Amino acid sequence: MTAAASVEQHARTVELLLRDPGVDALILITVPTLYLPVEELGQAIADAWERASSVAGPKPLLCSLLAGEVVREGRRVLEERGLFTFETPDRAARALRNMIRYRHGLARRGGAAGPSPAEGSEM
Repeated sequence: MTAAASVEQHARTVELLLRDPGVDALILITVPTLYLPVEELGQAIADAWERASSVAGPKPLLCSLLAGEVVREGRRVLEERGLFTFETPDRAARALRNMIRYRHGLARRGGAAGPSPAEGSEM
């Protein structure tokens, strides 16, 4: 996507990627422009995650909306809907890496880990 992407384009992209059986998790990195309503963007992304989850099962969606205070309300909406948000993409990537490590640790101990993001990944 480009910086000119609409709320609908963001949501559709998230939904399509999360429905893909080859995708185990998604890190969304976006810098909303000033004309993009960030609260509406947060709602649309959360709705897309819920639609995709109902079809493909829940997958981790880690959101990094960049622009500081400008995106605060969008992040608040995402967090209220149960999604993780991060101020920087590297924090989102580290969180996903830690989720994978935790899941692998559970599997080694014989715990019920469930489906894994990036199965077999050695992050």
